[in-house]
Amino acid sequence: MAGSMVRHVVLAGFALLLAGCSSAAPLPVGPADATSVESRAATIYTRISGDSQQRDAANYLEWLTINQSYWSCLEGKGFTPIKQFSPLWTGWIANPTSGQWMGSLQVRPSVPALAIAASSRAESSSPGKGSPTADKGYQDASDSCQSENTDVTVGGGPGTPVGAAQLTSDFKKLVEAVDAELGPIDDYRQCMAQVGIDYSSGSEGDEGWQGLYRYLTSELPQAPLEGEEPSQAWRDYLVFETKVLAADESCRGAKYHEGLRRLAPGLEDFASGNAARIDEVAQGWAATVEQARAKGFTG
Repeated sequence: MAGSMVRHVVLAGFALLLAGCSSAAPLPVGPADATSVESRAATIYTRISGDSQQRDAANYLEWLTINQSYWSCLEGKGFTPIKQFSPLWTGWIANPTSGQWMGSLQVRPSVPALAIAASSRAESSSPGKGSPTADKGYQDASDSCQSENTDVTVGGGPGTPVGAAQLTSDFKKLVEAVDAELGPIDDYRQCMAQVGIDYSSGSEGDEGWQGLYRYLTSELPQAPLEGEEPSQAWRDYLVFETKVLAADESCRGAKYHEGLRRLAPGLEDFASGNAARIDEVAQGWAATVEQARAKGFTG
């Protein structure tokens, strides 16, 4: 497997990661300033795009809407439907500066994967006593009802505040503009290649940080459930992830910090110029959680 070969090369070549791997760049902001800009970006971004709880609440409302006709169909055929909601955003932490040169350092895909595995929670209702959910009759009814409800649209459904999508798009344009100012990503790709990391195999065409993150998630094995002994594949992945993210920081850190310096003024202009809209969307996200909880959401 290509991923396994990459791991061995990374472990063998990690000593080659030197400060000179990064391309020359203007003096970046200091770590304290970088943290401040990242924190400010995250505050603005989550107010307009939702935090993990708010996103799952919106997803829960959409799940109810998408499945309602399917459940009604099953009930009409004499079956009590199995309802199980699977959270998508447990453990998610916003990385609002994500781009190519841009994107927070040391962001580990293993963290949300472990959080989802550890939660093992589901807003669900069990079938009624004696309901033959496991027999062929239930499965046949389920297949039939699913075929009758194929015209659903996923995404942008109930729970997402009006204006959230546009504000999120406008915010991302700020980051994209800064990324463009930092220049072509070729130097980063070459720097990573020097230590044996060819992230293109799992990046789905994305470059820089976004490509690397996709690559890491493509290599991610099944996370252990709470109390479960981690597999050897999981332990190997954690070592691999640590090495890859160290390489990323060496190859991209200086440029990223320069980007944060460039981004800071635009963040404040965006926040002040859209203050009323941001407040309205933030209130909408809070209302989404209340609405979802009234319908059974426990997140």
